[in-house]
Amino acid sequence: SYLNAFRYGCINVHFSLLPKYRGAAPVNWAIVKGETETGITTMRMDRGLDTGDILLQHKTAIGKRENSVELMERLSVKGAELLSDTLRRINDIVPVSQDQTEATLAPMMSKDDGLIDWNQTAKEISDQIRGFQPFPRSFTSYGNEKLTIWDSEALDEKISTGMPGEILKVVPEGLLVSCGSNTVLKILELQAAGKRRMNSRDFLNGIRMEAGDVLGA
Repeated sequence: SYLNAFRYGCINVHFSLLPKYRGAAPVNWAIVKGETETGITTMRMDRGLDTGDILLQHKTAIGKRENSVELMERLSVKGAELLSDTLRRINDIVPVSQDQTEATLAPMMSKDDGLIDWNQTAKEISDQIRGFQPFPRSFTSYGNEKLTIWDSEALDEKISTGMPGEILKVVPEGLLVSCGSNTVLKILELQAAGKRRMNSRDFLNGIRMEAGDVLGA
């Protein structure tokens, strides 16, 4: 009864192009799943989880290196504008029912979601690293140490002949790590447990890593 107590019902701003990514973490999962485009939806709330009729939508590209914190900042600004536009045009907007067959979910994340599976491709791992910020963060291990990976780059060439998680080369700008499907990930910024975030160059000044070492072993 509360949802119908007002003339125009209750209006919500959701940070995805509904019906895709219904739920608590649409920005994070859009990046993790490798989407190149996302957006904002204003909708009429109903009893379901982000299932109400769509009022307005705005699309935006996801930057190749953009992480979820940066994307959320952009969407927050545009979301306020879209809500204002929705309220201004509310008498003229024709609500559109969501296509239930196109619906996907974006559930709340757990700490365990951040564990890196080096059998995935470098692109998939890089997307995870960008998407799982500021929580749960993407992490692996080196010996008995937990390592949080903050920034990385998937290299285009399929040049790896190492096992998943194996450090192929240590270069000044990053660690080259073997991933699934013979792909290579360059780790650019990381953090040891109890330490501050560092770029790879500074990190390697304090912790010795060598080609042949394996992450996540």
